[in-house]
Amino acid sequence: MAQNVVWADGQTSIETVSVRVYDQRIDIQAGCNTLSPYKPEILDQALVSESVVGTDMGCSALLVEQDAWIAKLLGSRPAISVTSAKFELRSSDAELVAAAVA
Repeated sequence: MAQNVVWADGQTSIETVSVRVYDQRIDIQAGCNTLSPYKPEILDQALVSESVVGTDMGCSALLVEQDAWIAKLLGSRPAISVTSAKFELRSSDAELVAAAVA
């Protein structure tokens, strides 16, 4: 779970981002929709997927913007690192780091 995530371009921070990694699946939720890379693979330490899929709930403009930011990061072939303590995605202009919670 990452808390007080600050966007690289200085926009309002995301209060909490929940990341779940299980059964060859990654789900990310930042206050509204749950987003997932479709058919994810890790190639050369990068997360690669055919597309990004997610739920489609009605949300405030800020939450829609957060979802778009996460979808863009997931679709950018970001570098990925997953350990028992931390989940990291990094692209040339964004990063998301979430620590494991018990």
